[in-house]
Amino acid sequence: MDRKHLFQVITNTLTQIQEMSGREVPGITGRTVPIKDLPGFDSLTGLEFTVMLPSEFKLKEENLCVSEDGTRALCIDEIVDRIMECCNSSAKEKNI
Repeated sequence: MDRKHLFQVITNTLTQIQEMSGREVPGITGRTVPIKDLPGFDSLTGLEFTVMLPSEFKLKEENLCVSEDGTRALCIDEIVDRIMECCNSSAKEKNI
């Protein structure tokens, strides 16, 4: 999976969520923390974001916008890392 493509999918999905909610869409970078930096974006919206991502990512239904232990909001770069790790794990399992 290509990081640049994944970043684009994530930013497009976040933009779509913000627009559908009638909220401002500020510039999104790799350091953007959706739960902190996007107006009205909270942990519930983070779950919606996860569900809206393409099914090809084969993600568990968990909030990708927070750390695995749920104590810290993640930036876009960290979200990309989590998805890539998950996709790479799924690919390895298929080869077993």
